[in-house]
Amino acid sequence: MENKQQVDAKTKLSKPSKPAAKRLALRARFFGSLEGIELWNRATDDGYVPLPRILPLVVSVIDALTKGKPAGLTYLALWFRNFDEMIIDVTDEASLAYESGFHSERRITTWQQRMQSLEDLGFIKSQKVGNRYQYVLMLHPVHTLKALYEEGKIQKEMYETFEHRAFEVGAIA
Repeated sequence: MENKQQVDAKTKLSKPSKPAAKRLALRARFFGSLEGIELWNRATDDGYVPLPRILPLVVSVIDALTKGKPAGLTYLALWFRNFDEMIIDVTDEASLAYESGFHSERRITTWQQRMQSLEDLGFIKSQKVGNRYQYVLMLHPVHTLKALYEEGKIQKEMYETFEHRAFEVGAIA
């Protein structure tokens, strides 16, 4: 495994792509020298997870569909624990409940209710041990939203906004 110095040397030597070079030029123009300012670098910093660029809209749709009991932040917390295999081993429901924004004595119960909403909507599948979530399978959000739209559960304008962004970032053709 490469150490951080080797990775740093590689990232300094590689030429940025044209879009990356443009963003770097904009950053330098508007923010000047960033020497001494620490920025997150996914090539060298641990704790990074790739996320779909459509995720903010997916979370908004989830919140719209779970009115009064929003489950979008719960879905987001799951994504932050996700790996390429799309399965999450839930080792601590209380931590996930906190990450999902629930801090009261009923945080685990509230979190479990939001998880059930996500499953009912088709965003996840789960395997429980007793009444506790153990494994969560993250389903493809584009396919889930399309199915919900076709079932008439998502407003046309909301779906068209999502669809436009998904096309823009290449999530759909």
